[in-house]
Amino acid sequence: MLGTPAQHFSHVVYPVSATRSRGVIRIYWVGDDSSASERFAREHAMATARDIHAEDRAVIEAGQRGLSSGALTHIHFQTQEALCRHLYNGVRDAVEAWRAEGVA
Repeated sequence: MLGTPAQHFSHVVYPVSATRSRGVIRIYWVGDDSSASERFAREHAMATARDIHAEDRAVIEAGQRGLSSGALTHIHFQTQEALCRHLYNGVRDAVEAWRAEGVA
């Protein structure tokens, strides 16, 4: 979730399978439009946010192809991706604990 003075949005990625996910972006603003110009500006900001996220899709797809092919063996999380790193480590730990129980 990102909150800015002009526009707040959330971006949630839902895993669909081991190689696919669905991203949902929700954009929020406070109050009714005070004018047609403000409405236009809000719609423009929403379209711009969509375009920015759409640009990332090719990079994400290329990364998935690399992982699926075995060319990439791991991912380096950047500083701002601390939550991704935390969630990855939590899943990894849960899988390792499950394997240690001898279920697999």
